[in-house]
Amino acid sequence: MAKKQEVEVIDPIQVVSTDMVEVIRPQLPVNWDYDISVTKMKKWVFNWKKLTGNILMELWIAREILSETGRPKSGTIVPLNKTWNDYCVETGIIKRTANRWLKRWTTPELPTPELPKDTFTIFYADPPWEYNNSGFDESAKQQYPTMSIEKLKELQIPKLTTKEGVIFMWCTNALLQEGLELLKTWKFNYKTNIAWVKNKAPSIGWFLRTKHELLLIGTKGAGLHPEVKHDSIVYADVRKHSQKPDIFYEMIEQSYPNQKYIELFARNKRNNWESWGNEL
Repeated sequence: MAKKQEVEVIDPIQVVSTDMVEVIRPQLPVNWDYDISVTKMKKWVFNWKKLTGNILMELWIAREILSETGRPKSGTIVPLNKTWNDYCVETGIIKRTANRWLKRWTTPELPTPELPKDTFTIFYADPPWEYNNSGFDESAKQQYPTMSIEKLKELQIPKLTTKEGVIFMWCTNALLQEGLELLKTWKFNYKTNIAWVKNKAPSIGWFLRTKHELLLIGTKGAGLHPEVKHDSIVYADVRKHSQKPDIFYEMIEQSYPNQKYIELFARNKRNNWESWGNEL
C-alpha cells in the first residue's frame, strides 16, 4: 500500500478579509504544480471577468432605480420602502464597495495633453500617484484620475529640460521608492527634501498616523544654486484633497528668481509659469 504523501504546513491557517468575502488561507502543498495551477486560473479568470461585467451592470441598474427620489420608476417591481442600501445588504455587498466599483467603471479616463514644445529650468510636480489602497474611500483614485508608475515614467519630461535645472516633486511617504525611481527616469539626481507638516489631525496610516508629506528636490547637470535657502520643514494648513499650499510656489520663486518655470499635473494657472495637466 502506497504511503500517503504528507503535506508540509508552511503558513498557519488564518482568515484573510477582503471587501467582499473572508477566505481561509490554505496550507501550502509540497507538490504544487505550476502548469495545473495556470490551467485552473485561466478558466477562473475568464469566468470572473464575465461575472464581474454582469455584476457591474446589475448594480448600476439597481442603484439608478433605487436612488431616485420617492418611488422607483413606473413599471419596476420594488417592495415598498426598499432602498439602495437595502439592496446592498440583501445581496451581501458593502454599499461603499459597490459605489466605488461603479464610480471606477463609469468615470472616463482623461486624455494626457501634449507636452509643451519649450524647455524649462525649474520644475514643480505633484504626480497623480496610483496607490494599492483603493479599498479606502480616501484613496487618491476616488478624488482624481491616477497614473501608474509605468505611465509616469513614459512621459517625455527629459525633453523639456535644459542642461541644468531643478525639480520639486511631491511624493507621499508610502511611495518614496517610486518617487526616487521617477526622478532618475526623468534625468534628475535626488538631493534632498522638504517636509510639509500639515496643520491638522493626523490621517490614518498603516504603520503611522501620518502628519507630513515630502517634496523631493532633484537637480540636472550642475544644478542651479538657490539665491535663498529655506528651512527643510514647513508648517502649513491643509486645503482640499491633494491641493498644496501656495507657499511652496513662493519658496521656489524666491530661491530661483527669473527662471523658466513649469508646473506638471497642474490644476490652476499661475503668473509667469507654464502649466501642464489634464485637469486645467
